[in-house]
Amino acid sequence: MIIANQLEKTNIAEYILYMFQVEDLIRANDLSMLKLKQNIISKFKQPKNIIEKIEHWYEGLIDLMKIEKIEKRGHLNFVKLKLTDLNTIHLLIIKENKDTQYLQTYNIALGNIELFKHKTGKENLNNIEICFNALYGFLLLKLKNKSVSKLTEESMKSFSNLLNQLAQKYHKNKIRK
Repeated sequence: MIIANQLEKTNIAEYILYMFQVEDLIRANDLSMLKLKQNIISKFKQPKNIIEKIEHWYEGLIDLMKIEKIEKRGHLNFVKLKLTDLNTIHLLIIKENKDTQYLQTYNIALGNIELFKHKTGKENLNNIEICFNALYGFLLLKLKNKSVSKLTEESMKSFSNLLNQLAQKYHKNKIRK
């Protein structure tokens, strides 16, 4: 909760990846508050009032995951809305065709995006979702100490660069509203 709140304000891309991880942590603990308390929350070194807020946050996420029927896979609707917001900004930048730095970064990532779509069969996802899914998968591989090819590392760097620039534009846009 603490990390999520901070990331949502400062780096929307990291926030989305963090929420993907939180969803998987909840699933790994069988959507059980008891297991989350034992395995996750008990590790936090926070005052009691903060622990209570964290517990309430996880309880709310569990309830939403059940309501939205994403107990096994998928993402919470509010996370999907953030992905949609980012994709909307991305498409506007592409349409306007004025931000040469962003367009260059996108063009570098585009070949890797298409390759990832083809390899995973995720043709139905937009390019921004592809970048997030690829980066999250890469994160999971790293957490498991799995080795990845140099080409995969370069692809992930291109996705990371693109999402970093997009996140900056998202936050600039939020400030103007």
